[in-house]
Amino acid sequence: MLQDNDVAEWINTIQVNLVGTFLCCRAVLPVMIAQDRGKIVNLARAGATAAWRNTTAYCTSKVAVVRLTENIWLELDGKNVQVNSLGPGSIDTQMWVELRDGAERVGDQDLFELGKRVTSGGGASIDRAAELAVFLASDDSGKLSGRLINAVADDFENLAPRIPEIMASDAFILRKVGLD
Repeated sequence: MLQDNDVAEWINTIQVNLVGTFLCCRAVLPVMIAQDRGKIVNLARAGATAAWRNTTAYCTSKVAVVRLTENIWLELDGKNVQVNSLGPGSIDTQMWVELRDGAERVGDQDLFELGKRVTSGGGASIDRAAELAVFLASDDSGKLSGRLINAVADDFENLAPRIPEIMASDAFILRKVGLD
């Protein structure tokens, strides 16, 4: 629970995931703008679109990366530099092992079961995430910018012809959904 979080670890997660992303973008943007060309791909992951118990720092940092990406996109209006967020899916990594084990320690059965499934071969394909990264970094992604694309849930192989339509809409952007 939030009140049980180690403050230093919480801050470190925000620094690594959000501040690290900010610093990388800040470092490369002047060069990309000067050369009138560039592609930035920020890692967002599932924590950006789903809230999980006992993961406040992680989920907060990842949704902030998506919003940072959207803000940079708006600031780059008129520039030939695109920035997108990539959701790779739940790939079997050391982080998932630690998340699974931590969920078991605190009794979070839902997150433990998800972690167990991911770490026992049921996770997302790292190859598919790499294919999405290549697409977003390539000329094939055209003017697609400010969007969160998920390697598992989104049919990114068929996005290219729809990019003008996507860019004229709220598709693949974090937005509040309310009742009519």
